[in-house]
Amino acid sequence: MSTLDSAMVNILRNRLYVYDGIIDNLNDALGMVDLSIDSLEVLNNVLLELNNNVANISNPHTTDTSITNLRDNCTNLVNEFSGVVFHSRYNENKVIITQATEEEPDKDNVDFNYALPGVNDEVGSSRDNFTFKPPQVGAVRLPTRAIKVTAEDGTEVKDADGSEINFKLDNLSQDMANAEDISNAEIRHRAEQYIVVITESIRDVNIELQDQKANKRRLQFRETNINNLKNSCLGNFKNRKDSVNTNYD
Repeated sequence: MSTLDSAMVNILRNRLYVYDGIIDNLNDALGMVDLSIDSLEVLNNVLLELNNNVANISNPHTTDTSITNLRDNCTNLVNEFSGVVFHSRYNENKVIITQATEEEPDKDNVDFNYALPGVNDEVGSSRDNFTFKPPQVGAVRLPTRAIKVTAEDGTEVKDADGSEINFKLDNLSQDMANAEDISNAEIRHRAEQYIVVITESIRDVNIELQDQKANKRRLQFRETNINNLKNSCLGNFKNRKDSVNTNYD
């Protein structure tokens, strides 16, 4: 067994370990993206059902009793939307990603660094990095476009302290639940405006969905590329190993 061939086998073996580690990280990232895609599809279905309920409220033939029930349905659907938790898969364990806030905008970022073993930050600039950002959605955050709502008397709806409101799903839910101060007639008047809020929310969710699907395609491309490199390296390793009778642990 020559020293040169033995050294080459060790190099190839180490590369195989590296490729396996990169593929594991890619699989973790793909697991996170898949779970986010599933969650976003659920959220989209919830919003479509919410839209149907609000559309029925706006129907002039809908009875007052039906509107009361539809209002409850709307509140429950927004609660369901809020309750959909975005999961991530990291090191084969499901964990909850806490959503970012205005105070901590980077709170929910999860970084994957496909680094060579022993490579430090000073010389790791060429690493294949992937930053996973959970979808930026939530009942109090959608839609991203500022939407005002007017009351039946034509005045703009204000907050309790008189400040203006950019309507989100959470505002819609509060209005639906506030039967004491907001009548069914008023809710019927606002219904078409609420549909604008819901439509914008559907648009935002679908933008996030497309972003995550694009992430998935990028990761799948990288995984295919790394697998090709690994298979090529494995072939070289087996040939060298056979020639020097070295075991691959």
